[in-house]
Amino acid sequence: LWQLRAGCTGSAKANSEVRPRNMDPGQRITRHEDGKSQRADICEERNIGEVMEQLFLTAGIALIVSLIAGPFLIPVLRILKFGQNIREEGPQRHQSKKGTPTIGGLIFLCGIVAAVLVMAEKPFAPGILALLGITLAFGLVGFLDDFLKVLHKKNLGLKAKQKLAFEFIIAFIFALIAVKLLGRDTVIG
Repeated sequence: LWQLRAGCTGSAKANSEVRPRNMDPGQRITRHEDGKSQRADICEERNIGEVMEQLFLTAGIALIVSLIAGPFLIPVLRILKFGQNIREEGPQRHQSKKGTPTIGGLIFLCGIVAAVLVMAEKPFAPGILALLGITLAFGLVGFLDDFLKVLHKKNLGLKAKQKLAFEFIIAFIFALIAVKLLGRDTVIG
């Protein structure tokens, strides 16, 4: 049976100086007589089937919440006139898109947040909150882009350079949070 070392940084090694990245330098992994660490024992308990089941269940919850939120949110967006603006000089077939609600990413964000809060073992752990935070921050960039399109009644919201700048700032802030507050390091491998 294939084993997935879920939540592990690697296989247990005989070297007692090896430590997971989220441990302080002074902490040590407890070793058993057979040389395996307690962390490795925990990881071996979860097989690939359990992990896949949890992933599909999480995706299913996100899908169901999105499908339920969509019919409620789309009419609200139409009432608030958050519709797509189409240029007159464009192809005639694009005119049928006029008035299509934008800011639909909110529907997906509702599903993601609900699924994570329901399925995470510790939904309010700092790592989970940081990941939700970065997801919502990138969603905020998309919201701002769509909001500016609606506000200016043009098909152009944020320029590509502006979006990229916001995304780099968000990524930099998340990297700082990960390294400084969550104890992650910048070593890969």
